[in-house]
Amino acid sequence: MQPMSVSLAKLHVDEALAHIDLPEQAELHVQESQNPGRLLLTMIVRNPGVTTGGNYIVLEEAIMDYGAQAVDDALQRVLTAITNGNLLVLVGDPADLAVLTSQGWSDGYPAPYASH
Repeated sequence: MQPMSVSLAKLHVDEALAHIDLPEQAELHVQESQNPGRLLLTMIVRNPGVTTGGNYIVLEEAIMDYGAQAVDDALQRVLTAITNGNLLVLVGDPADLAVLTSQGWSDGYPAPYASH
């Protein structure tokens, strides 16, 4: 498995997004967090009358240990959340929904490499 940095992980997601058609009302922002060692995937979905969204965070340890597999898993989770509409109503900044570590997702969602 090819290890990667947070910067390379961001580039990997940006390249993948170039080939993905998000719904018209959805936005996905990918950035290196101001908190070092974290890739932040922020979703915002603007539906009539309500805006929803949230953050999925990928820690550097997951990126270092699992490379593209961790990043692809996080991106897939983001796309699933946008498609299924299971995001929080925004009343300010998007809330953190879950963090992907080397052990898996903080909320118990299955990660392909996690040993649950």
